[in-house]
Amino acid sequence: VELASVEPCMHLEHAYPAPSVTIDFHLVRGWKNDPAGLEGQALRWESPAQLGDQDILPADVPVIAALQQMAS
Repeated sequence: VELASVEPCMHLEHAYPAPSVTIDFHLVRGWKNDPAGLEGQALRWESPAQLGDQDILPADVPVIAALQQMAS
């Protein structure tokens, strides 16, 4: 995809038993072309309300809460 509108959203650091991760989340509000997994990943669109029903990694929980709050 070619991004047309991007803004920083959240910077997270999460300590798993091994290793720890640092993740930067961005809100993408505009793009050209269709997103595609270039390494065989499955992609699908979900509403913020549906994200809590998915198998989510612990490091992603805070950003899902923020997305759900923004959507309400």
